[in-house]
Amino acid sequence: MLKIYSVLLFAFFFSASAFAQQNFSLSANNAFTLNDTGTTSTFLKKFNMSPPYNLISIGSGSTDYKSGIEFGAPGYLYFIGAHSSYFFILERIDTVNAIVTQISTTPFVLQGTINYGLSWDKTNNTMYTIFNSPATIYTVNLTSGTFTLVNALQPSDHVIAFAVNNAGSMFGVSTLGNKFIRINKATGETTYIGVTNLPTNYINGCDFDPLTGKMYMMVKNGSNTDVYNVDTATGIGTVTGTITKLVSSLAIAGNTFVGINNISSQIPSSYSLLQNYPNPFNPSTNIRYEIPKNSLVKIVVSDELGREIETLVNERQNAGTYEVTLNAMQYSSGVYFYRLTTEGYNETKKMILLK
Repeated sequence: MLKIYSVLLFAFFFSASAFAQQNFSLSANNAFTLNDTGTTSTFLKKFNMSPPYNLISIGSGSTDYKSGIEFGAPGYLYFIGAHSSYFFILERIDTVNAIVTQISTTPFVLQGTINYGLSWDKTNNTMYTIFNSPATIYTVNLTSGTFTLVNALQPSDHVIAFAVNNAGSMFGVSTLGNKFIRINKATGETTYIGVTNLPTNYINGCDFDPLTGKMYMMVKNGSNTDVYNVDTATGIGTVTGTITKLVSSLAIAGNTFVGINNISSQIPSSYSLLQNYPNPFNPSTNIRYEIPKNSLVKIVVSDELGREIETLVNERQNAGTYEVTLNAMQYSSGVYFYRLTTEGYNETKKMILLK
């Protein structure tokens, strides 16, 4: 009996130790936004949702006014291009180089309407948009780019921003009465939650973080943009930081937690960066590396042009063998590179994403 208890005790401590060796960290640059420049020079930018909100420019896309950006199930970033206040098309933008692809074959025309963005509902794999004048909910087909009417909202509601959370509930802000509301996606009925403390005339996009479940809103503040965390139970917003630039729209990717697993604490004889596996991959792959002494370790993923697109590891680690997982859901097919940099050593390898 004592022997059995000893085995169980050893198994408990071994599993606890193995769990303790696994670290989950937030990879950089998982949120995307656009320059607030109207119909010209609209640049896509990315940043980390943990302040400070340092923007990284990706590139310029079409000159259409981009009304809201949002990730869909395939991992691409979508937006509604508006040639005018009533002429709309669905487009897709590459988050690596900002190349724009038009999805809609014919424009969607709503005379005198204004669009307020997109939001993806992962509970039913549906993209929603809201048009005002009058306020109406539409679904958007990400393959054909067609818009289908769902229902009208209450006449008193004029939605300036909205988003769907992880549970499939839609929340928004109505400029009439400065109201924070819950929106029934099927019927268009709205439920009043509370008076928000946000300056509604300056709200410029919102989204839910798929990992934390928190709601964030972008609010213009002079020549800057404040980022608010909004309590969906009250509608009250709390400033989490400031972007020192005017930007519009917000889309937060859902693949931003990176698992760093300590495979072995046995000390390797030298530094080594192994080939990722599987390779080619879609959408995730594993990268293993060895460090012979305690070091500051950084692993960065770059595109074919050498532009850094994601940081997987950036921390001091003990000697050992580690493995990190890259989830490239939001990236397009192509050749990418990953580089291991430590104190006095660096190595780069190539990998291929095929979707």
